[in-house]
Amino acid sequence: MKKKYLKLKESKKRINISESQYNNIFENVEDEIRTVNNDGTVEIDNFDLISHMMNEDPNKDKVYFCQIVRRQKDNPQFYYAYNAADYLTYYLFHSPQELLSAKDEIKVLCKKFNARAMFYMNPRSASQVNNYVNNVLLPKLEGIKGGERTPENITQRNKNKALEKYRPEWGHEEEIAYGESKDNDLKFPGRDICHVDVDSDDPKKIEMTINLLKKAGVDVIIDDGTNTKGSNAYRSMNNGLHIICPNKNQVRNIDFSVVDKGVYMGRWASVSVEIDKSVLLYALATPNGYEIQNKVQNKKYQNFLKTGNKHQEHYN
Repeated sequence: MKKKYLKLKESKKRINISESQYNNIFENVEDEIRTVNNDGTVEIDNFDLISHMMNEDPNKDKVYFCQIVRRQKDNPQFYYAYNAADYLTYYLFHSPQELLSAKDEIKVLCKKFNARAMFYMNPRSASQVNNYVNNVLLPKLEGIKGGERTPENITQRNKNKALEKYRPEWGHEEEIAYGESKDNDLKFPGRDICHVDVDSDDPKKIEMTINLLKKAGVDVIIDDGTNTKGSNAYRSMNNGLHIICPNKNQVRNIDFSVVDKGVYMGRWASVSVEIDKSVLLYALATPNGYEIQNKVQNKKYQNFLKTGNKHQEHYN
């Protein structure tokens, strides 16, 4: 396991969910996966679920990237100029055993800083990332060639006004490279895993999403705290649902707009396909809820009724 402190098995099974299991989505998953505390905070613990989905590379080149992020949404008292978040630290894991060995430490960090641990299910090639950092990011962001920082090139970087706009990224090149989402199978093979994000706690929308995935032949096994092995779905912080899918090409062309009554909501859609994006490993925070999203969706739907235009992606 590699850890950095900064400044601050593909499966094509058919669907596997019974009616009783679906009815229990919101009732019987509190013990290990999603715990609602008396103070209103919610704890999500996906260490077991995610560790069971990891594969160890015998050549030790493939690593899993995990990032501890303090989001402005969870910490409104702070202002983060860069991406509305403060990236505290990150880990590179080679195996599920390494991930589980860091469980206590990650949970302590998240609780101390009111942060979230985000995990990338597609392993990255360490050699490819290092090459990208040394030959692309360092020259671009810091004007440093050869992949090595020296007092001389640091001084030159600090004097170069053209590079000043990249100052927030200085020293963060490695985590930037590991965290970049890629959807190019020729340049970045093996990044097939994606997740379907149901950004709603409406049971009907969740059921519709599961049925659409079923038609596409995607396996959905919701983790209820007792059936961790083989599970690939969990309830989110706001009581929505995240489904981890082994093959992005099975789901990328599904028209999930039907969940929103046939209206395309853009970034406010109830369901989105997140390709090579991070999933939640652990968090203890206060949910934000879907109140704002529901208001925006209703406004877009009313506009659709007035205009007949289903494409409301770019309209507020």
